[in-house]
Amino acid sequence: MVLEAGIVMMEIGDAIGSNGTGGLMIIFASEFTNSGIVESNGSDGGTGSKAGGGGSGAGSINIFYKELIKEGTVIANGGKRGANNSSFTRRAEGGAGGAGSITITSMPHRTWQE
Repeated sequence: MVLEAGIVMMEIGDAIGSNGTGGLMIIFASEFTNSGIVESNGSDGGTGSKAGGGGSGAGSINIFYKELIKEGTVIANGGKRGANNSSFTRRAEGGAGGAGSITITSMPHRTWQE
């Protein structure tokens, strides 16, 4: 299997609460060419009248290959915290989502089948 990645994006979450994560991505290929961006980011928290929503955590990107042709950019960032548009002195803002994990591993002795 030969896989070429241009832009691969995963983004999950809703406007205010931003639940969910950037997801799980597993790429297993004999030849892997990334000439662009592979990303699995969390979504940003929304703006609320009483409290801002929290950003969701980023996902996990796992790339296993026999031959890496070109290594582009791989990103797994958590979503930004949501804002509070209230006029109260004590305003609550959501927290930022956590960073994801990225694993890029060569498996040269693996038996590959189409």
